[in-house]
Amino acid sequence: MAFGGAMLRVAGEAALCWGVVSPQMHGQGIAEALRVHRLAFLCGLEGLTRVTLDTNPTGEESLKTQGFRTFATQVDSYGPGLPRVRMEMKLDDDRRKEILAQAEKLGIN
Repeated sequence: MAFGGAMLRVAGEAALCWGVVSPQMHGQGIAEALRVHRLAFLCGLEGLTRVTLDTNPTGEESLKTQGFRTFATQVDSYGPGLPRVRMEMKLDDDRRKEILAQAEKLGIN
């Protein structure tokens, strides 16, 4: 089981939220497909230039390889020893093409 969402925040900005995959489903590419599906949807929204998300250090390095960059970290935000990592992706024409190509490769329309 997996689920995830996206929301519009302010003009030109959206956020990915609640990308969760059941532990027994880890390692099957579901999280990537879920992320790409949501980003492909957002690529269709006119005027959108930035996508943000919050994660923890476990997901940070993987998301950096996907085009996100860390812009803030809040110590103990999720509890003692659990920082909140704030990340962003600039959504320019080249990034949109890259995301849509990933979606096509995964069979996401």
